[in-house]
Amino acid sequence: MNSNGWVDWARYRDGPTQKTYGTICAREGLVLHSMEGWLAGSFAELDKPDRSASWTFSLGLDGVLYQHFPVTASTWASGNAVANTRFNALELEGLSSMPINDAQIATLTRLVAELGYSRGQLYEHRQVWNMAEPNAGPTACPSERYAPFYAALEDDMTPQERQEHEAIVAILGGREKLLAAQQGGMDFLLGYAIEQADQDQLEAAVAALASPAAVNLGLVYSDIAKAIADSAKAITFAAAAREKG
Repeated sequence: MNSNGWVDWARYRDGPTQKTYGTICAREGLVLHSMEGWLAGSFAELDKPDRSASWTFSLGLDGVLYQHFPVTASTWASGNAVANTRFNALELEGLSSMPINDAQIATLTRLVAELGYSRGQLYEHRQVWNMAEPNAGPTACPSERYAPFYAALEDDMTPQERQEHEAIVAILGGREKLLAAQQGGMDFLLGYAIEQADQDQLEAAVAALASPAAVNLGLVYSDIAKAIADSAKAITFAAAAREKG
């Protein structure tokens, strides 16, 4: 990536400069979207001056990456001003019935590495839509399309990363409970956060999972993800929890 925030190997397809916030993007992660259509139509929507939508990257079915704005730009993609100014955004060509393909997985994996984002900095649109008011409302986007990508990331884990990952799964109530939360669009684990929040935040997550009606799980998970810092804490806390049990 060059000093101006453009990925050197992407195809540049500029978006309208007026369709960004004046605020520089904090670059805390990448929000993954489903295009629900094809590149030509998507680019046409991007160019419409009266269409309040813009995003950083488009990823074609053939695995070609298009960049519309520098990564420092805050685009209008993820439903509210907080998410839009904290995260970059990527639209995946295709429909909700089309899982991400191998060419797209390879390019997305390369992009995540290029941007320097960890697994814990990958989000889905449905996870961040309610980070602030006003917002565009709830969404199912990207409708499970990225599941093969997450599986590929998990397959590529080192033994230490896998140990840390499984510790986080155990701390947050087990895989079945997390998958149930995921179906409600409120998952923390879907970003595969290998790094970990501090003990108080982990305990808050466990409490939230035990009493889902008492809290906004979406906000709990985003708060944990934002605080990601030290993976060693996951192992330490897991050991302490086992001792208490």
